[in-house]
Amino acid sequence: MGQDLRVYIEVPEEAKVAVIDVGDGRVGLQATKCTV
Repeated sequence: MGQDLRVYIEVPEEAKVAVIDVGDGRVGLQATKCTV
């Protein structure tokens, strides 16, 4: 894919840092799962 996606999910401010896009069309909600 390679799209620059900006996904905003209604999550606590504490978890917002864990909401990141892996740049593969998928979104990792857990920082530990986003370790590529």
